[in-house]
Amino acid sequence: LVGLALAVPGVIGLWSLGFFTPDLIQEVLDKTFRAEGVPENKIPGMKMIWTGIGFTVMNIGSFFGVYSFSYITQAIGRRPAFAMAFVGTMISSAAVFWYLDSYSEIFWMMPIMGFFQLSIFGGYAIYFPELFPTYLRSTGTSFCYNGGRFIAAAGPLTLGFLTSTVFKGYTEPLRYAGVTLSLIFVIGLLALPFAPETRGRPLPE
Repeated sequence: LVGLALAVPGVIGLWSLGFFTPDLIQEVLDKTFRAEGVPENKIPGMKMIWTGIGFTVMNIGSFFGVYSFSYITQAIGRRPAFAMAFVGTMISSAAVFWYLDSYSEIFWMMPIMGFFQLSIFGGYAIYFPELFPTYLRSTGTSFCYNGGRFIAAAGPLTLGFLTSTVFKGYTEPLRYAGVTLSLIFVIGLLALPFAPETRGRPLPE
């Protein structure tokens, strides 16, 4: 159950925030292109190009986040590394949805968010197998991660509900919805005190 509580916010964060940043980028750049006087027929193509750039630099950050987590967790422990990842993801995700407003910000805000969001998944690969004895390791790991994925299916629905209903009357409601949903990472932080520290311990048999 602790593993599941760690998995849910990470999966929801990626699938409900990270993978919806293209919508945010397109909203931001649509306004920017129109203000710059870009011809109407060129705006859709330019939005697609910049959305691709944003997703590419996000994935570059993601690569380094997953790779770095193994070193961080070995140096300071599993629980502190998860705590850093959850806090970093919550702050960077909220910052992207609230402050992203120009071309240049795509190049540094998106990689930072990608770094933290995917670093959590590096933690799952390391930590979940360490929680279970050999006869239960595959089942336990699958329960934590895939159970989290089933629950996380509600994430995009929640983002849609927040955007279309709760913040409907606001200017750029997606921003408010994204910042609100960033609080999902608090669940992971609340679960950490109950998570056993496994650094330096042999796998349970």
